[in-house]
Amino acid sequence: MIATAADQLIGLGFFGILAAIIIAALYALFPLIVMWQLGGVKARIDRQRKEEAKALKQATEELQRQNTLSRQLLRAYGHEPEA
Repeated sequence: MIATAADQLIGLGFFGILAAIIIAALYALFPLIVMWQLGGVKARIDRQRKEEAKALKQATEELQRQNTLSRQLLRAYGHEPEA
């Protein structure tokens, strides 16, 4: 009976040490995991910003083209477009 109690204590100690090692590893790796996740979020945000900037540039160019065509049309009908 004493031997089984000692074996149980040793088994609990082993699992306690194993649990402590796992918790310590997670504690040490947690900042790295968070930084990795935030790096992915930042990359997605940067990619979205580039796409929005590209769309805005295309829209601006299209508006400038339409403005130029409108001014040409006004001149063709004898009107001087305003600045």
